[in-house]
Amino acid sequence: MKILIAHAEGEVEQAEKLDAPLREAGYEPVHYGTILVGESLTVEAGKVLNSNGPVVLCGTIKATGTRFARRLVNAARSGGGAVRVFPVRIEEEADLEALTWDGKPAEYWQNPTKAAEQLIESLKQYYPLNADAWQIIRQHGLEARYRELALKSCDIIDLANLPEDDRHLASRELELRRLYVALRMRLEVQVGDDADDKTLEALEQRRGTGWGQARQHYSSEEKRVALGERLGEVQRLVVLGDPGAGKSTLLRWLATAYLLRLQQHPDWRDLPDVVSLPERDWLPILIRCRDLPPEATDCLETMLRHSLRKSEFPAQECMDLCALLRDKLEQGKALLLVDGLDEITEPGARVRFAQQIEQISRAYEQAPLIVTSRIVGYREMGYRLRTGFEHLTGNRSDPSHFLRNKRKRRY
Repeated sequence: MKILIAHAEGEVEQAEKLDAPLREAGYEPVHYGTILVGESLTVEAGKVLNSNGPVVLCGTIKATGTRFARRLVNAARSGGGAVRVFPVRIEEEADLEALTWDGKPAEYWQNPTKAAEQLIESLKQYYPLNADAWQIIRQHGLEARYRELALKSCDIIDLANLPEDDRHLASRELELRRLYVALRMRLEVQVGDDADDKTLEALEQRRGTGWGQARQHYSSEEKRVALGERLGEVQRLVVLGDPGAGKSTLLRWLATAYLLRLQQHPDWRDLPDVVSLPERDWLPILIRCRDLPPEATDCLETMLRHSLRKSEFPAQECMDLCALLRDKLEQGKALLLVDGLDEITEPGARVRFAQQIEQISRAYEQAPLIVTSRIVGYREMGYRLRTGFEHLTGNRSDPSHFLRNKRKRRY
């Protein structure tokens, strides 16, 4: 498998420091020192990028200020992040954080042997040598298309149906990543406890209060938690709330956040409340219950296939993607988001679907899972998600706060 080593012009000797350990590990590095006279490094770089091969960024002070290195990194980020960038800091003062989103390069200047080992270990995680190289590249391309469509679906907000007190704002499509207002949660039922009728009845009574009184219920900071904190702690969450409380938007924001992280996009660092999220490379899988016909709620396979077909993937790609997503779930590398349990209208079907969710939870023990529902719909179902699930409610806020917050950004 070819690996592009991106380096500054005239710094072939720096690239060659990484060339030897990569070749010993079984990879085929490509850099200026490996191409024939008359061949173009730009052309060779294009071949690696077009085949979704990995990029190793040879981080020197000169390279971080070089247009070529920046163009390579930007090209790798485009297309949903199928091409992964592996930064290596060769010189201590090289500002790799300006090019790489997460600020975690292998520190070659500090310990060359350890840095090379870290680099190879990371490469093997995403580009294993004991697998068919063509199949790996194909899967990366397939996953990239999935990420691209998922990000477009989750990150874009159409404000056309909102009050047109600001016609220009209301008629534009805006990015959720720039507009989202972090939602604070209240822990209602811990793992091991039961969300019984009495508890849910108390939640319904609370939601019946006025706006001002509702805010008082959440005025105590010790009762409020970030969803990301609980996700990192228990990985099985049920989020309950009223219509319009922000449950669906919360899941879209989570999906957007992890898609940007996988893409190595610098916007990840600027997302609201991102510090609360577990630092994991989870691939988000969003299933909207309102989009599922009754026959698509029987098993995970049919749920995934229907959701993918709704995203207009061809039939064969849907089958391949289903297999890829199941593998990700099994490995704990995917985040399953189930939106609107209460939107399965027939109560019996809703119970069967909830039981199916528990089976999925047991089958994919390493995969995090979040389910949302209206409080009343969850209570009427008569069945509770119990196996390791924690129950939270979202803090309702004044809807006008959403628009006020957006106008400040001067779109």
